Amino acid sequence: MVEKLLGVIGGSGLYQMKGLEVIEKVIVDTPFGSPSDSIIIGKLAGVKLAFLPRHGVGHVIPPSEINFRANIFAMKKNRSRTNYICQRRGWYEGKYASRSFCGAASIH
Repeated sequence: MVEKLLGVIGGSGLYQMKGLEVIEKVIVDTPFGSPSDSIIIGKLAGVKLAFLPRHGVGHVIPPSEINFRANIFAMKKNRSRTNYICQRRGWYEGKYASRSFCGAASIH
């Protein structure tokens, strides 16, 4: 049986998470074009995960140019079982305190 990975698509800086042990970096081709960056396979607190920096390492891709289809396809192709998308709260400014967790009310 192929091992499934926890998938995390995150924003700037999460690719430098404290405690993340990088095992390998994987370049994935998709029918939708290139994903934002290589997928980082690693372990965090004993959990094996696949991490994709949504804006690319160094925040080189602006929000309007992120290839979401390629990102999701790449994560699924790379054995990701569940994808969590993390983002900073810039557009929630004033509504939620730092380190708040908000769930999506609708997904399109």
